[in-house]
Amino acid sequence: EQHPQVARVLYPFSKSHPQYDLARKQMQWCGGLFTAIIKAKNTQEVEIFCNSLKRFLMAVSWGGHESLIMPACSFQNRDDLDLADYPFNMIRFYIGFEDAEILTKDINQAFLKMCSK
Repeated sequence: EQHPQVARVLYPFSKSHPQYDLARKQMQWCGGLFTAIIKAKNTQEVEIFCNSLKRFLMAVSWGGHESLIMPACSFQNRDDLDLADYPFNMIRFYIGFEDAEILTKDINQAFLKMCSK
């Protein structure tokens, strides 16, 4: 949430989430699934960010051992989905069993590449 290239993080156990108290009341723990809205100017910057990640696979499968991402813009040309409520710069993250510091460094280097293009 503190990174300058992150506009917003959606995660029920984040104190900034509007339903944080409800989440704490209803759940003992919260998993490694969250959404980030990044400060990309266009789809190309989202693609640069995602393609620069070395420790995250681009896939849909929540619950495995590896860390994953799924950018909303990857569904833009689908006629069978209504994506009006999903901004192009929204990315769903799943955090697997990798070391948090390694994943943080990977995200930081991807933001650097996104900003340098």
